[in-house]
Amino acid sequence: MSEIADFFSKLIDTADFPARWHCGNWSDFHGWLYIISDLAIWAAYFAIPLIIIYFITHNKHKLPFNVIYVLFAAFILFCGVTHFLDAIIFWTPVYRLSALMRFATAIVSWATVFALFKVLPHAFSLKSPKELEEEIERRKEKEIELREKNSRLKSIAWMQSHELRGPLATILTLLDTYDNVSLSEEDKKELIDGIRTSSENLDTVIRGIVAKTQDIEAD
Repeated sequence: MSEIADFFSKLIDTADFPARWHCGNWSDFHGWLYIISDLAIWAAYFAIPLIIIYFITHNKHKLPFNVIYVLFAAFILFCGVTHFLDAIIFWTPVYRLSALMRFATAIVSWATVFALFKVLPHAFSLKSPKELEEEIERRKEKEIELREKNSRLKSIAWMQSHELRGPLATILTLLDTYDNVSLSEEDKKELIDGIRTSSENLDTVIRGIVAKTQDIEAD
């Protein structure tokens, strides 16, 4: 515990370490190449989280998995800070602060790993933009087919309604005659035969309507 307390009490104390320029034999080219590279990496790592955060805040209702974006932004930012401190250590040897930031980077990195482990199976199960476009096209085609079927059914219903009226009118007329006119047994038999024939015609028309409707639905 005393070492931990000593570590944090001297977090930015540089007395125990020399600056990196004085560790080994750095040439100007080697040292500045190291510094410029670290600063360039830090600048990129700093810019990427800003871009991610900008798009999250402006599209928070459209983007899935916002937590992953935030963790990824934090992971990149912490990685960038470690590079920034590596460059600073050439002049100010804050090795303790660098070690602490690396530890924080490790925690954020593993938090991102666990979050990805949970999210990726669901993310890969989502349909790609191309698949969504194809599904939209299929639905449009289905809607067009459905409208065409409905139109054909309406047309059949309209035409068949006229075909139904003939046998039905004949049946009603024959029944009315049968009820209201004094007829001989022979005439009654003829009326009944006529009703039977018209009923059969009506049944044929109805069967035709059912068959055509089934054919349309089967298409």
